[in-house]
Amino acid sequence: FERNRERLAELYGAVNLYVAPGPAETFGLASLEAMASGLPVIAVPEGGVRDHLRDGRNGIACRAGDVSGMGLAMVRIATEWGLSRRLARGARHTAEPLSWDREIERLERMLARMGTR
Repeated sequence: FERNRERLAELYGAVNLYVAPGPAETFGLASLEAMASGLPVIAVPEGGVRDHLRDGRNGIACRAGDVSGMGLAMVRIATEWGLSRRLARGARHTAEPLSWDREIERLERMLARMGTR
């Protein structure tokens, strides 16, 4: 487990942004891990991603299926250094106060409200 965690940190450290192109990231944990690594996130604000993604503050929100919008967002982050740095700082700021325990508790509360626990 620890080796996989180290490898994940290496992978996040090797890229400049994180893209979740569809609404399938149910709990948003991968996007949150990317934010914790200081990566701007480009994603569809649905499911758990909606809880943390703030368009223009820690990433860029795109509609599901908006391929050109996602492409444009990637180009902007790759070419606009100021935007990239601002979103990266915002991403880190979003993730810093969070923890796995807090996120699991939040998930449990959400499931309890839905009557699934």
